[in-house]
Amino acid sequence: MTDVGKMYDERVEEFQKQFGTNVMKPDMDKFVALLNGNRVLDVGCGSGNQTKYLVENNLDTTGIDLSDKMLEEARKRVPEAKFLKMNLLDMEFDDNSFDGIWMCACLLFVKPVDIGRTFEQFRRVLKQDGILFIATKEGQGQYTKNNVVHYSYTKEEVENYLKDNDFEIIESKIEKDYWGRETKWVEIIAKKL
Repeated sequence: MTDVGKMYDERVEEFQKQFGTNVMKPDMDKFVALLNGNRVLDVGCGSGNQTKYLVENNLDTTGIDLSDKMLEEARKRVPEAKFLKMNLLDMEFDDNSFDGIWMCACLLFVKPVDIGRTFEQFRRVLKQDGILFIATKEGQGQYTKNNVVHYSYTKEEVENYLKDNDFEIIESKIEKDYWGRETKWVEIIAKKL
C-alpha cells in the first residue's frame, strides 16, 4: 500500500483539477463565527484551498499535511499562513495552542484503532471551548482507492468518539458532496469541554 502523503504527491494536479478552489463556504462561515479567538489549525490542508478562506477571514492559520507537494502548493497559494509536514496522530504543538481545528476529508485515512488517539490530540492542542469541525465520508468499513486504504465512519460513530473525548456536539449532519459526487459526508461541529 502507498502512504497517504505519497499518494497526494503523485496526484497534485489531478486533485487540483477535480477540487479546484471550491471551499465549503457555509460550513466554514459557521466555524469562523463560533471561534472565541483567531488561532486555527487546518488538518490535512492539502494545497491550501480552505486555508486561504480561513486567512481571508483574518485568522492566524497553520496548515498541516503529509504531502510535500501539496504543502509546496499551499505555501504558494497562501503565503500568509504557516505550513508544516506533520501527522495528526503526533502533533508537535503545545497544549492549548488553537482556538479552532478545521479538518475536511482527513479522518478517512485514520484507522479505527487510531481514532481515539486522534481526538485526544485534538483535545490536547485545542484551547478550552475550542471549536472542532470534521467532515468525513459517511459509511462503514474500509476500501482501497489509489492504492491507499480509506475508512468510512457513521455519524453516530464520530459523535461517540467525540463525546468519549469530552467534546460537546454543536451540530451534526449528513451532507451531500460539495463537488457533485455520489458521496455523502458526516459533518460535525463540536466544542472542547
